[in-house]
Amino acid sequence: WHVRAAAARAAAAVAQAHDQAQAAFAPPTRFAAPTPQPQHGGQVAADAVVHFGAVVMPGATIESGAQLHGGCFVGPGARIGRGTQVHGGARVEEGAVVGNCVRLHGGSVVAHGAHIGDGAHIHGAAKVGAHAVVGARCQVHGGSHIGPRAELGPDCVLHGGCKIGPGAALGRGVTMLGGSHAADRATVAAGSTIRAGQHVPASGPRAWP
Repeated sequence: WHVRAAAARAAAAVAQAHDQAQAAFAPPTRFAAPTPQPQHGGQVAADAVVHFGAVVMPGATIESGAQLHGGCFVGPGARIGRGTQVHGGARVEEGAVVGNCVRLHGGSVVAHGAHIGDGAHIHGAAKVGAHAVVGARCQVHGGSHIGPRAELGPDCVLHGGCKIGPGAALGRGVTMLGGSHAADRATVAAGSTIRAGQHVPASGPRAWP
């Protein structure tokens, strides 16, 4: 009996040593990295694309085919229309409405309650003020600033560094060249071209084509 017990203990020791040797040379366990998921609390259409790093606040609506790139922000109650692209660094604040097929480039800001019409392009470092309206197909280039409650008719073009004062109104197809300025509550007639650096005063005559 003693002989059999000793043999059993020896066999167990050999098996344990074998297991330890295999463990020592076994490759490390590899865990699959988790797939990054966007962080959002809004209503997002099934075919919209919200990239990792994009922030969509509760109550926002992202419609079909829209793309939100990493680093952008969509505030509560805002709406992003069909096929619109919001690039990294762009910001759409609370309650703003961005229409269909719009492009918001990095650094652009659409302030709360503003409305961007279908097909508009808002380029980098351009700002649309609170409750302002930018008409369909407008082009707002970098460094331009549209004041609160200002209104741009369809097909307007603002070149770099333009300033539109609060409450100003631009008719359809106005072109403002670089550095031009429409004062608070100024009115610019449809089809006008405002020369580079020109100032349109609030109380002066309208700028006719």
